[in-house]
Amino acid sequence: MTGHTLSEMFICFLALYLERYLMVKLGEPEDWGHSRVVRALKKLKRAEVEVGGRRYRVRTEIPDETVELLRRAGYGIPPG
Repeated sequence: MTGHTLSEMFICFLALYLERYLMVKLGEPEDWGHSRVVRALKKLKRAEVEVGGRRYRVRTEIPDETVELLRRAGYGIPPG
């Protein structure tokens, strides 16, 4: 096998592992399917702002569904 093929296999395995990990953490796969998880995570946005020559990273308000996903998965809410 080439290094490229091994890399692809590793990424596929990692994606499956992370998906399974999230489904176990969320507890109810029928309510939290792959598309709902992706939709909720896509709503998490950040931006960079420059004020007085300094750059800051800020996030937008997090929708309730995304907050629920993060909490049920055991993650904290990212600072604003």
